[in-house]
Amino acid sequence: MEFCLANAELSLSMAILLSIVAILLATHRHRYEALLAHWQRLNSASAQVIESLVEMTRKIKREFAHIVLLIRWVTMHGEMALLYAEDLRYFVRVRRHRFKEIRYRKINEISSDDCDAWFRASPHHLRQLLIHWRVPLVFRNSTQGSTSLGEECFLVFLFHLIKGVPFTEMARHTFGGDPRRFSSMFDHMEEHLYFTFYNKITGTSMSQWIPQHLDTCRRLIHNALSDGAIFETEYVNGEVVDQRWIHHHFDFDSFRVFGFLDDYAMPTSRPQNILRTLGVNLDIQRSIYSGYQRAHGFKAQILWLPIGLIGCVFVTEVRQNDNGVQNISGLSDYLRRLLRGCLTSARLFPAVFCDGIFAVLSTVVPRYVNPTPPQHLLNMRLNKFRQMNEHVNARHRQLFSLFAIPRYLMVYKKGVQVRRLCVVSFFIQNCYYCLQGNQSRVFGHTAPALQDYIPLGEIL
Repeated sequence: MEFCLANAELSLSMAILLSIVAILLATHRHRYEALLAHWQRLNSASAQVIESLVEMTRKIKREFAHIVLLIRWVTMHGEMALLYAEDLRYFVRVRRHRFKEIRYRKINEISSDDCDAWFRASPHHLRQLLIHWRVPLVFRNSTQGSTSLGEECFLVFLFHLIKGVPFTEMARHTFGGDPRRFSSMFDHMEEHLYFTFYNKITGTSMSQWIPQHLDTCRRLIHNALSDGAIFETEYVNGEVVDQRWIHHHFDFDSFRVFGFLDDYAMPTSRPQNILRTLGVNLDIQRSIYSGYQRAHGFKAQILWLPIGLIGCVFVTEVRQNDNGVQNISGLSDYLRRLLRGCLTSARLFPAVFCDGIFAVLSTVVPRYVNPTPPQHLLNMRLNKFRQMNEHVNARHRQLFSLFAIPRYLMVYKKGVQVRRLCVVSFFIQNCYYCLQGNQSRVFGHTAPALQDYIPLGEIL
């Protein structure tokens, strides 16, 4: 405060001295202008003398304008210093902690109602996930040298993924503390789940269920088809002439379908155009843009099993059509290796049922094109059960609000992390199916328990 007062006093003193200089310049200018007017009226001076006097008057005028500007600047500087001094006189500047108190960093601190609202699960289910996900006690950041507790990383990760709330709002309204740490905590948990449970949702994930549960999957779909029926009504000239129930009976030994295949588009933010900014001949925007979807993003190929789980997921750019994604993933070749020696009575591989855009392969069966009447009825029945994939997609959108905000999924800056997050989200969805069940009740079967999906004693 004393320093600000001294600066204010010095500045105001300099302004007074400069004002004296300005007054002297104004006096000289007024004197020269009066003398010039007198000489011009009497015509008693030469033209050269008058011109020199005019030039002197102009020079004094310019210097006077500069002095006035300097006076204003010095005066403003003194006034600002005086305001700072007065501010320090009346307000005590004590540095306080800007962030709220840390809270809700342990499951035991969260009530059942908050767990249901924030995580769509009970505290008991959260504890099960914490144990079966092998969350370490501490996550260490090798680059920054900081550490974070595993349980708080687990809670922050799930909250941000499920609620889609920005980190600043999470710190302000829920968890407290510094929101800048939440990003690294989220990344720690994402990397842990991706690298630990990669082969539980992609890669070699189907080997956990096929061929061990192959007959169970076939039997569930076969029984669902055989138990149902189609109500057919025949009209002639707008009048009902015949109504009947059509029942289907299939030979189980030759029945092939054991799962359902479909693709799911996941919009992301539009990446930066490298071609325009860096001059590189690479258009990233075009590589992940779909004209059909009219959006940038990824596409997930989902193989759903009637036992109540997602068997396999493959994530690539949304630019590819469904058949192209299957070719890139190599799913048919992988299933053929798993199903070697598991042929049906017709000497054919068991297969997954899918939409008509897919090619007919040894382990991939699309709906019949130009079908016969029995095949048409079979298409109708199988398409009804193939809607289970749509229920899986809807459950994903309902469970993870973060994917409903494409601007948070920045492909240009964090493309690898965003793709990993897409894969991890389907693994978490499977875990929720194990804890809470799903639409597999349509086939009279419940999802496996969490200890059967990711046993604690399993070597990953």
